[in-house]
Amino acid sequence: MNEEFYDLRGHILTYSFRGVKISRARAIDALRDAGIDSEFLAKKSTRTGWSQAVKDLEDSKIIQVLSKDNKAKTITFQFNDIAKDGDGSLKYPYDMQVTLHTDTGDVDSRNEAFNATTKAKILEALDTLNANDLTRLIQKFLKGQAECYAINPEVGGAYFVPVQYPKVVDSVVEFCRLLGKAAGKFPVPVRDEDGDRSVADAIVSGLITEVEALKASVEAFDPSKVRDSTITKKVEAYQKAKFRLEGYKELLAEQASKVDSVIAEAQADLSAKILVIDAVRVLQGDEVDDVEEGEEVAF
Repeated sequence: MNEEFYDLRGHILTYSFRGVKISRARAIDALRDAGIDSEFLAKKSTRTGWSQAVKDLEDSKIIQVLSKDNKAKTITFQFNDIAKDGDGSLKYPYDMQVTLHTDTGDVDSRNEAFNATTKAKILEALDTLNANDLTRLIQKFLKGQAECYAINPEVGGAYFVPVQYPKVVDSVVEFCRLLGKAAGKFPVPVRDEDGDRSVADAIVSGLITEVEALKASVEAFDPSKVRDSTITKKVEAYQKAKFRLEGYKELLAEQASKVDSVIAEAQADLSAKILVIDAVRVLQGDEVDDVEEGEEVAF
């Protein structure tokens, strides 16, 4: 299809990093060459590197956290072997304690060989990106630089990206190419009945999922600890969702009212939560803005 002769609604972007395992340095080079800021590449924590380093021991040992010392930046684990008695029943004899230094990746235990091998595995894990790491990277980039809506949320790897973000789509395609993986970029013309239906379903699902996630985070607020800046961000997030919905109302047709209801319900929940937060602050002696009972926050 020659895109110059069609009015486009956007593109379906598909990609997969199955089987890819690369160094962090190579990923950064590919991001630069594809025009993607390396800030979207999250730095792995030492605890993540530890989990990957001891993964091979899961079948032979039970590993439990004994203590954490945030000041010393250490986590101490207890290792127990998994063994069988003569009658076939399981027993868990004590093996050793291991201390992980989360700032350096150093490992301390009575087994010097284990310490050296495990630290090497941690450092390798921190410097290696697998398919899951790369998928999270691209999802973060898409959500940070464009609108994107999963075509099949349960499977992933396929998104509708509106027409106003062609450079974002091209960057992802180029990044995949640089890593030796193919990516698909399929145009979706305006007024194509099947395409419009699929895109509308993806947008409705994406907006509702986003709003429900926001709603869950609001429900988890601790009224005695939540910051004003956190509340403001949630209000702004709902405003953005409403703005995007307005832009798609013609395409979504009758489905738009469904999304509108979900957003309105979530906004009402946030307004009620703010009243609870204000009441708690009054009891704590903090100053609050005057809000009448039943009055909703302006969105």
